[in-house]
Amino acid sequence: MFEYATLLAASHILQRPVWLLPEMKDTLEKYFEPLSTPALPRECKYNWTEISIDALIKNASKDDEKSYLIGGYPTSVHLFHPIRDRVLREFTFRPELPQSADRRLAELAHQVNMTSPTFIGVHVRRTDYAQWLPKMVEGRLVDGDFLERALALMRSRHRDALFVVVSDDLEWCRRELVSRANSSDIVLAGDGVQSRPGADLALLAACNHSIITHGTFGFWGAYMSGGDVVKPTGYGQRKTGVENNVRRAGLNWTWIEAFTSQTTAEAAEIVGGRRSSKRTTAESVIRH
Repeated sequence: MFEYATLLAASHILQRPVWLLPEMKDTLEKYFEPLSTPALPRECKYNWTEISIDALIKNASKDDEKSYLIGGYPTSVHLFHPIRDRVLREFTFRPELPQSADRRLAELAHQVNMTSPTFIGVHVRRTDYAQWLPKMVEGRLVDGDFLERALALMRSRHRDALFVVVSDDLEWCRRELVSRANSSDIVLAGDGVQSRPGADLALLAACNHSIITHGTFGFWGAYMSGGDVVKPTGYGQRKTGVENNVRRAGLNWTWIEAFTSQTTAEAAEIVGGRRSSKRTTAESVIRH
């Protein structure tokens, strides 16, 4: 999705025609209505210049006769956000996905006896990011403390909030979020199966507001939902490309420090082989 949105941005900025690789078009059209951008013929033997999106925007022009292949893993929110409406039109779900999401949200509201809740999607990415974060940004996963603070902030902003949790580790969410909070306004909703992401993404997009942790999947759920978004910052020595580019795009998201002084101290003690049972109160820092 980031690659396609970035391709649309490049076409808009440079006023040049673009094509999708056929494999990308096939994957996206499993979940979205047919895309407007054509795919290259499968038999096409291309020998294009691979280039990063930043270098392409800086160096290419509409009169440039070279053909380029955008490489890497672009997260160019700042480039495609100016054409947000077009991007979201391209990402129109196949009708069965939003229909299923709406039914699921209605079931969840009935399950907790809420007649008109404000649905807040909560995406918790864990599994692969436990290795990715230390390697790429010298960071670590946010924990239940961040989620508790994010939920409390959303409850203060929105009446009758119902938190709809989607994750690739639902058992962790059950243990560290649902059981720990012991609150009826938190429900596990996704199926957590990464090989069929459409249903979970449509569910997040159907919510009114969003809390997200790590990764690009949560970004798209929040971006497509379009309401308030709460996201952690400071969970690594460096910011991720997504965070940097969301900030460059000027999205009015709320950034909460990933760890309070308490959770940071507890993590240090665990690493040192000592776990303290002492609990203290620490205020989070909220930044826009």
